[in-house]
Amino acid sequence: FDHTKEEGKQRPGGIPGRHPAEERASKRFTKAACFNMTPWVQLLQLPSSITLYGLLVTILRMLGVALLFCGIHAVIMQTSVLSVLVGKSSLDTMDRKDREHSLATGTGSAGKKDTEGNKQKGRHEMAQDLVSSAASVVMLALYSWTAWTMGTTDSATDLEKVIHRVYDSSTTSYWTLQLHCGYTVYEIFLYLYLGKDFLMYVHHACVLLNYVYVLAALKCHFYACWLGVVEGTNPCLSGLYICRRLDLKHSLWAMWSGILLFFGFLVLRVVNLPVFLYSLFRDLPAVQSFDDPDAARIVLMGGSTTVFLWTLSCFWFWKIAKGMVKNARALIQKGDGAQASVAPGREKDE
Repeated sequence: FDHTKEEGKQRPGGIPGRHPAEERASKRFTKAACFNMTPWVQLLQLPSSITLYGLLVTILRMLGVALLFCGIHAVIMQTSVLSVLVGKSSLDTMDRKDREHSLATGTGSAGKKDTEGNKQKGRHEMAQDLVSSAASVVMLALYSWTAWTMGTTDSATDLEKVIHRVYDSSTTSYWTLQLHCGYTVYEIFLYLYLGKDFLMYVHHACVLLNYVYVLAALKCHFYACWLGVVEGTNPCLSGLYICRRLDLKHSLWAMWSGILLFFGFLVLRVVNLPVFLYSLFRDLPAVQSFDDPDAARIVLMGGSTTVFLWTLSCFWFWKIAKGMVKNARALIQKGDGAQASVAPGREKDE
């Protein structure tokens, strides 16, 4: 998909490959200095350049990636694979905790079937955390590299830079976005089985609504890749969940996972999203001048979704910060208590 190959179009100075939007925008860019409410009305209109075939291909590829994740999840669920990944003793500890939880809450009182179901649910959650960690590391690396390469262009004018940010796409950006969409659908399947907070369903619906549009229209890949780096907080969160299931809540692994989660949320979500939003709406007047309803609609949808995601991320960050303060106080009190008990008789409980 190459926007630069337009027959009969010439850049200034006779250079071939001028994008049609560049001609329209170059004439009207100075007139679009103020915010125009028209694209907000266009949000209610149907897409103008997305074909049914293109949308169908996008959805089928997304479902194919989701099925691939489900297959990997099913493989990890096997006892032999989980024993290799987390260790046989750790797996036995997790299964024992699930059985004890089942009996303590009364869900296992009906017999062995309920206890076994609770054990399987714990293994599903472990498999999800392992898949999430691996997929998020890959997405963070690909999103960071793709956003950097698309954002650092040698264009001479601000208008040309905006055109690159709106219309540039690559095989890497396309399949990274497809990977993200497929992973999101895979998580929705799991949420339907395991149960999840309603906010997570809304979060995932917003991701799919925006990214499927970006993929079908083949526009605004730069913005989508920049926004996608927020997935870099998932491995640390999954690390904390894994430590909790393996009874390692007070281990160094859990401590560093919590610290990295705190700073990851702070940098990639709390700080990064407002910067992204500023850049997005800084480009909005130029995008409005392209006479391209899809591009304007994607930018406005992305901006609205980012406001929601940033609000949600701040709420989660507040909970993470509360947890860190609580754990820090517990560690300090534990250390003071240990010193007080050991000082008089130098006992072995230290």
